[in-house]
Amino acid sequence: MEQEVWITLRFKGSMDAEEDAPAAAQKLLTHLENHIMAGGQDHGFMVQQNGDVIEVEEERHIYGTAEDG
Repeated sequence: MEQEVWITLRFKGSMDAEEDAPAAAQKLLTHLENHIMAGGQDHGFMVQQNGDVIEVEEERHIYGTAEDG
């Protein structure tokens, strides 16, 4: 018997400060979805609805370490 499952993932990493963090997050999500739909690593999860990037937090906004650009 199958059940509907919602999985929330949170990653912490780094990237060039000049890059667009929301665009990078969407690109990462797309790559992960493609990996899952291709069979992935035998995880047993099947995507039924595309994921959403809900929040992107950047160090410069959290800690006020740089001006917006």
